Order: sequence, then structure tokens, then C-alpha cells
Amino acid sequence: MHLTELVLPILWVTCFITPLYFTRVSRVGDPYVPKVARHRIVLAGLGVVISLTIQAILQHYTGDNIVYSLHLAFNPRAIIVTAAVILIAYLPSIITTLTAGQHFSLSISAIPTAPGLRVVLFAPVFEEIVYRAQCIGPYIIAGETPWGAIVYASAVFAVSHAHHVVNLRLRGFPWSHCVSVAAFTAAYTGLFGLFTTMVLVKTQSTLACIVAHSLCNYLGLPDLSVFRGWWVLGQLVAVAVSTYLCVHVM
Repeated sequence: MHLTELVLPILWVTCFITPLYFTRVSRVGDPYVPKVARHRIVLAGLGVVISLTIQAILQHYTGDNIVYSLHLAFNPRAIIVTAAVILIAYLPSIITTLTAGQHFSLSISAIPTAPGLRVVLFAPVFEEIVYRAQCIGPYIIAGETPWGAIVYASAVFAVSHAHHVVNLRLRGFPWSHCVSVAAFTAAYTGLFGLFTTMVLVKTQSTLACIVAHSLCNYLGLPDLSVFRGWWVLGQLVAVAVSTYLCVHVM
């Protein structure tokens, strides 16, 4: 592995995460509280600006040797297929949630609030720019295979969520809770990172990754407790169809 493959993704992620700890409100607050969400939106945006600025400086002095296109061009086919993959994979969970009269990770009325916008708009935009568009570049340019780049970039995404240990600890939670939450978060974000990084490699569309991230954040984690009997079969069929779309249509 080349040095740039190791250093640059760590640099991008460090630039993105560090500003989240600039203010006490952001460090110790619950991100679902409006004031805290506003702080985090601004500070995360600052992190993206810092990261992109450093990338621009490196590009100016090195050319295209260690940086990569952000792939922000509009690709409607990629966006539609990616959204279809997510919705089909979630279909059994969507049906059970709606028939039970429940809402997903957020209610519709919560979306226009600061916490809602952080979850469905700002976090997807900021994180996909940094973790996908920026982080995968060094691996591709260094000559990694597409799957190698996908695995490495998604691992960076998963490991970076270890900073939640610091946040939770500052909020007063015991170490056992902090570590267990961070480990669980790293596990599912790693899987999600594999999917969205694959989307970027296959479609060259960061916007498609943003749409996928936004949908998954809104829908939340599936309620696995409802998957019994026919629902298990339904979920397997949904996953099979989604996988087919990923491999053969995307």
C-alpha cells in the first residue's frame, strides 16, 4: 500500500471530524436537540470546506497524481437505480412500519427541523463528499482494484465512527455503553459504506450516494423483530432483487 493511500484518507477524515469538537455544545450535546444539530451542521460544513481546501492546494501543487474527481455531475439513471435498490431492500420493513401506523427514524413533521435536516440532508451531503468522493481517490489513483478501493474506503468510514466513543463519554455515558454503541455503529456503517462506495465506483455519481445515504438515514435500521415466517422470505427476495439491480443494472 502506498503512503498516500494511508495518509490522505486519514487527512480528509481528520479535517472533517475535528471541527465537531470546536464548541462545547457540539462536543457534549445530543445531536437530536435543535441547538446541537445547528452547531453540528455548521461545524461539519466547516470540516468539508477545510478538507476540500487542502485537496485543492494539493491538486495545485501535484496535479492529478493524488487527488480524484468529486463526481458531482448529475446522473439521473444512477440516482433512480440507487434509490430503487434502497427502497426495494427496505420494502418489507417499509410495509410493516406503515401498516403499524409508525414512522421511520424521523416523522415527516421533523424533517424541516434542524435535527431532521442534519439527518436527511446535511449529513448525507457532507459525509458522501468526504468519505466517498474524497477517500476513494487515493486508492484508485494508487492502482488498487475497484474492490480493493471499495473495501479500504468503507473501512475508513467504519473506523472513523469510533469518535462517537469520545462524544458519548463527554455526555456522561459509561465506557461500556460508549464502546458497544461505537462498535455497533462501525459495523453497520461499514456495510453501508461498502454499498455506497460500490455505487460510486459503478456509477461515478456522488449524488447517487447522497440519495442512498439520505434514504437510509430517514428509513433507519430495519426492525428485525418483525421478520418471521413469510416476512423472512419477503426480505430475502427484496435483497435478491436489490443485488441484481446493483450488479446488472446500476
